[in-house]
Amino acid sequence: MNCVKLVALLVVAAVLCAPAIGVAAWSDDPSVNTPVVTAADTQGSHRVIHDGHGGFFAVWHDWRNNATSSQDIYAQHFDAAGNPLWGANGVVVCNAAGEQWGPKVSLDGAGGIIVTWSDNAEPDDQDIYAQRLDTDGDPVWAANGISVIATATDDHCAWCVTDGDGGAIVMSEQGAVNRVTAAGTLSWGAADDPVLYSTSGFSWSPKLAPDGQGGAILTWSERINDVDWPSDIAVQRVDHDGNLLWNSGNPVLLTNNQQAGCPRMIADGEGGAIVVWYEWRGATPFSEPYRARAQKIDADGNLQWAFGGNQFSPTGVNVHQYTQDVASDSAGGAFVTWIDTDDDNVYAQRIRATGSLSWASPVQLTTDNDSSNYSYSPRKIVEDGEGGFICLWATNSTQEVRAQRVDQDGDTLWASAGLLLCDAPETRECPRIEGTGYGGAVAFWADNRNTATTAQDIYMQGIGAEGELGTPTFPDADGDGEADDVDNCPNTANADQADADGDGVGDVCDVCPGGDDNADADGDGVADDCDNCPDVANADQADADGDGTGDACEPGCCGASGPVAPLGLAIGMLLLARLNGRQRRSA
Repeated sequence: MNCVKLVALLVVAAVLCAPAIGVAAWSDDPSVNTPVVTAADTQGSHRVIHDGHGGFFAVWHDWRNNATSSQDIYAQHFDAAGNPLWGANGVVVCNAAGEQWGPKVSLDGAGGIIVTWSDNAEPDDQDIYAQRLDTDGDPVWAANGISVIATATDDHCAWCVTDGDGGAIVMSEQGAVNRVTAAGTLSWGAADDPVLYSTSGFSWSPKLAPDGQGGAILTWSERINDVDWPSDIAVQRVDHDGNLLWNSGNPVLLTNNQQAGCPRMIADGEGGAIVVWYEWRGATPFSEPYRARAQKIDADGNLQWAFGGNQFSPTGVNVHQYTQDVASDSAGGAFVTWIDTDDDNVYAQRIRATGSLSWASPVQLTTDNDSSNYSYSPRKIVEDGEGGFICLWATNSTQEVRAQRVDQDGDTLWASAGLLLCDAPETRECPRIEGTGYGGAVAFWADNRNTATTAQDIYMQGIGAEGELGTPTFPDADGDGEADDVDNCPNTANADQADADGDGVGDVCDVCPGGDDNADADGDGVADDCDNCPDVANADQADADGDGTGDACEPGCCGASGPVAPLGLAIGMLLLARLNGRQRRSA
């Protein structure tokens, strides 16, 4: 049998034997939704991240083992159909003695995640810990994680982002940052000797974003002259080796009035960032309403807009305007949202890369005068992958969860009151949202509908690009649950993504399983390792006698037409001439 026929049969067999895709677990009913965890007691402080394949990872702190290990950290992985992959109610990340809380999550680049959290395993001593989970949800590092930041002060608020090399950069609220490698080692210093980014050693509301070069950009509220919160907004950039790059290692201040707080940030894709915050500017604290402002910083730490930032929330209204969140507009600017306490509605504006406002007036996203200011960021808004954003909120009185999609021109795309995601009984808290990058998203929130039996749980809802409830939107031409941009065989269903030879091409559509698809010496489109005549072009792989050698390489065989054919013809003609000569002599 020639190689082409063998490959064809293997493809057919692989397709027929491929595992069936499970029935989608995404609910399309806002009174039902999809449970993330419904274990005993309370779960909360949830975070979520898109896995890059249409699915999502979720982490949370969990009281189910309160009687033995107090508050623990758990995680779950959902596939694109909304099915849990790590068992019912997730897997343990850490269940050490004492309390663990406030988990954050980043991707490890190998199908798993890195989880960080605040840990009180030792009495009166709070440190930052981390654990890596592989694709099966199994811990990669030491049981219950490794200490990443353990300074003399209590360390908490364990924010993390990928380091681009399988590890993570971890930031604490006490002015420290460290890097943990894919192998679980600390590359910037021991846990008790991390890099210090804050001059005061006490930084409120820390946030960080990857800089695209293996480092990170940091922002926080810096304590100046022993003035308590909110102090001033500061930024810094740290490279892959732990060097502080801006302002000779000192914080770059965006304000100087010691009355600013709660920064949010996005990377600008060019090594810089856009930071938003709220502040008051009266003679005494709280004497004037909060206003929301923004600043852009380039890759060298230079401010791109006026010092003090550009105000994007309206003036002339004697009410507070709390910054809610920020998302990239994919053009060097940002979408920003805030809550206005005058009517308790959520508003949005787009800031151009130049710092000017793109829309003539803010876009009002809510209409019920009832948005909840309790559910803290991030993430409340997320890029939709098509130049716009999706915003999420909860209401105070009805405890509904709603969302709205807005395009780059400020036009709302879903129902005027927002898309209803949840109206189940009881209350909801802290909604988060994560996008697919293709117009769809998933919302997660803490939910008390089962308070009589399991206390507070966590639920989620998938959202399609057109505002339909159910499976989040992502391109999947072959319907195997893998997004086209990461599918190793995008036009043939292969949910398992099997790739035996590791060449990046799925086995079901690999032209030369086990071989190098790119090695083709004769340029006939058949890889050398599977070519029955690797030095002579024969795209048809004809092999009339079935001996494994292509006809093009067998002299005089079966109509060979390669370079050997003339030689075979010449030999045949010579033999024929000699035979004819003998016959004439004998006659």
